[in-house]
Amino acid sequence: MKTLNIIFASMISATLMVSISNTALAHSEHDRTPLPLSWTFNDSVREKISRAMKDEAHMGLVGLSHHEQTVLERYGIRVDQSFYTPVNGGQALVQRTQAGLKILESTTPVSSEFRWQAPVIKKSRVVQSSTPAMNHPGHHHRHLSLSLRFDHKVTEKMERHLNTGTYPMKVGLSSTEQRIVDSYGIQTGNSFITPVRGEDYLVKRVSSGLQIMQKVMDPTPVAVQPVAVDTAQFKG
Repeated sequence: MKTLNIIFASMISATLMVSISNTALAHSEHDRTPLPLSWTFNDSVREKISRAMKDEAHMGLVGLSHHEQTVLERYGIRVDQSFYTPVNGGQALVQRTQAGLKILESTTPVSSEFRWQAPVIKKSRVVQSSTPAMNHPGHHHRHLSLSLRFDHKVTEKMERHLNTGTYPMKVGLSSTEQRIVDSYGIQTGNSFITPVRGEDYLVKRVSSGLQIMQKVMDPTPVAVQPVAVDTAQFKG
């Protein structure tokens, strides 16, 4: 395994809940090995990448807003690191830059060799909740067929509540964390799956953040696509 991949694994182990070697290796600035990561951008960024791939005038460069850069930083993806992202039915190899992204390779066939998928995991589960539904005007009460992996800051909040609370338990989200949820089409009242400590939980989005409803017991995964949403209003 290349040095950069191991360093990256150590850096985001808390975020992605993956058991890895704790061996410390020196970082090499010349190691440009792509991270074993498939990162799903929201619709707005995927459209930017798609346009840049078709238009030579873009020179393979894609600008990202401050918010979009912040999201990558929160998940441990640093400037100059390269990774894969699904676009146009395949996987494009991109590199994070100071201004956004640089497309290194156009779409290639989808690979199953990625160690991590974030923040959208393309699987979900059919969940029968034992928690009574509470409907509120203006809320969208439906279960979304996606699993969203949060960064370590949100995951740590959820862990604290799971250690001390009983279902359902509310977890507050900052404005930045709320915008991340917004950008993937998750509205107040929607429920979805999120992994915490290696186990899946059913959570609902509420006005203040999230509400952990229950642990998901059914282990059967179902392949899905991220929810389509117009994210132009979340450009940062």
